[in-house]
Amino acid sequence: MAFSFGFEDDEADDAKTSPAGPSVLKAGKVQAHQAPVKEHTLEELIAKLPDHLSYSTVRIESPTGRVLFLPKRDLYDVRVQLLQEGPTNDDVIDQIGTSDLRSGVYEGGFKTWECSLDLASLLLDRGPRKDIDELIRCDQIIELGAGTALPSLVLFQHALLNSIPLTFTLADFNDTVLRLVTLPNLILTWAATTKQPGFTTPKLDKNSTGDFDLTPEVIQHFLTDLKSNDIILRFLSGPWSPSLANLIPSSGVDMGTVILAAETIYSPESTEAFTELICGLLKRVKMSKAMIAAKRMYFGVGGSVDGLKAACRERGAVAYEIENHGVPGMEGGVGRALIEVQIGISSYTYTEPQHVRRYATEPPKSGSNNTILYGLLGAGALGGGYYYLNSSNSTTAQHGAKNESGALGMPASKNEEKNIPAKAVAVTGVAPVKAFTGGDQGFISLLLESVENVSHNTKKFRFKLNDEDSTSGLPVASALLTKFKGPDMEKPVIRPYTPVSDEDEKGYLDFVVKVYPNGPMSEHLHAMKAGERLDFKGPIPKYPWTANKHDHIALIAGGTGITPMYQVARAIFKNPEDKTKVTLVFGNVSEEDILLKKEWEDLEREFPQRFRAFYVLDNPPEGWTQGKGFITKDLLKTTLPGPKDGNIKLFVCGPPGLYKAIAGPKKSPGEQGELSGILSELGYTQEQVYKF
Repeated sequence: MAFSFGFEDDEADDAKTSPAGPSVLKAGKVQAHQAPVKEHTLEELIAKLPDHLSYSTVRIESPTGRVLFLPKRDLYDVRVQLLQEGPTNDDVIDQIGTSDLRSGVYEGGFKTWECSLDLASLLLDRGPRKDIDELIRCDQIIELGAGTALPSLVLFQHALLNSIPLTFTLADFNDTVLRLVTLPNLILTWAATTKQPGFTTPKLDKNSTGDFDLTPEVIQHFLTDLKSNDIILRFLSGPWSPSLANLIPSSGVDMGTVILAAETIYSPESTEAFTELICGLLKRVKMSKAMIAAKRMYFGVGGSVDGLKAACRERGAVAYEIENHGVPGMEGGVGRALIEVQIGISSYTYTEPQHVRRYATEPPKSGSNNTILYGLLGAGALGGGYYYLNSSNSTTAQHGAKNESGALGMPASKNEEKNIPAKAVAVTGVAPVKAFTGGDQGFISLLLESVENVSHNTKKFRFKLNDEDSTSGLPVASALLTKFKGPDMEKPVIRPYTPVSDEDEKGYLDFVVKVYPNGPMSEHLHAMKAGERLDFKGPIPKYPWTANKHDHIALIAGGTGITPMYQVARAIFKNPEDKTKVTLVFGNVSEEDILLKKEWEDLEREFPQRFRAFYVLDNPPEGWTQGKGFITKDLLKTTLPGPKDGNIKLFVCGPPGLYKAIAGPKKSPGEQGELSGILSELGYTQEQVYKF
């Protein structure tokens, strides 16, 4: 069977859609080619490139108004190359000249379908965010049915700009698509993004067209840049099958995979094969997700979003629609949808039970220091899968004004709106410089000034800011990314940590870090000596705090999840205008594991009417008079403000077991997930609880 997605022919396929939507063009059974699955090396595909590429630009507009122009190889240029290569390419030329999709023969990879633009638009906000991206939390992007690869190109240019190490696996049924459009588009995007000296870069504006010369020097620059940025490109051709899955490596233990796809569920048969593949890939790692763009119904051929949801349910996965408000063009014509797929916790290939008491300071059973889940950021979310590319209302709302700024697609001004502390203005009359401004700032190398032992497995690190008169500039509450690369490492280690120093203090940053066995970043930090350097990037904003935002807040923390709680509490009690009451419930394994205990005791002495702390230990010492075992429903009912006690807010932070028992797992750093657990049983509402 062959059909059309409804685009007008030739170059107009990138921008125009037929009002009638998809329609069956031909009937009858087409004998599918049983093409073998094959991996194609980058060197192999480069050897088949022409001497130059003719391109035009594709305009991508995000829901918040950010605009990105990407260069895309012209189809007529592909035809010219095929004609020059000889008559053996007649079948491929026929594929370019038609909008038909022939299942098992040609899967439409030469065209840029409208759902691919939808997904690219969403990723423009949810990947390259203004402040800092969640892309840093994964090490692999997989695009199935890649074709012109616009969704991957959005993330590829962002990874280049921000030196984010990633493996891009681009799979298409047809190997000719990979060599004729997928790789050329990657090279064009690289050239437009990095603007290498010595050759003319592609022009990027509304109606840009041009030619780009692929000289040996250009190719060498391209390969060198990929290596220096730790970016790997992998190319696979062939049908969706177990053989294809076997060629896709799993992500690292504490890293994740993002799968992208558009227009891949056009028939029940394609939906079944596609769903089987993505669910198999998602089950390999707990931190994984798929983002799919599709038409709600493919009339005449039977595929549908409802069919995808049903196929996912049968395989232990959950498929649900993403809010698509603001994605250009989705309101009219054939209905379209953006879907995310994740695997239920019981369906993971190597799931282990989560005991409700595993929330104090116990490291992951894998032996690696997964600080994404157990570290100072406290963003555990295994109960419902883990997301990496997420929008944030508090950070994307500032992008309402449209900006047409070329490959980067960032706001014209790179400076953040300055949140100037009143006391700083009173003393200096000038706002202090912020060390971390986010966006495209990149990583900053800081000098380790001092190391202080806090306990048998915890140290306090002070890093000197490069400008002694600058402040961190971090909003409350937020974290920073740390990065280092050992001599025998293929890729750098990147982990988030929350500073415990005051964000308005000048000249330094303090971190409290617990070491975990086989935790690469915590072990590296604990081995560092004064005078050595470490790379930082940020901020990663979380819950924006303003004075008297709530009358009473409760902080429920486990282990190293205490640090963002301390940020919020410190901001409250250092501000004489803020009268918020604070209750802390803090669970740990032993008394010496209670981080920042002196600081909490100081607050309790200074503000006895407004701050109270309750500690719970798994292994209490003799004579311990506070909580024993784990945080219980009775304890929280006794210590917390009630759900009907006015303007209250409850904050939860810690490893996955704590989230599951207390408030239910988070969906992602930007999506809270449904409220469940003890707090739901006690009558608190979704709006009253925030999970760091």
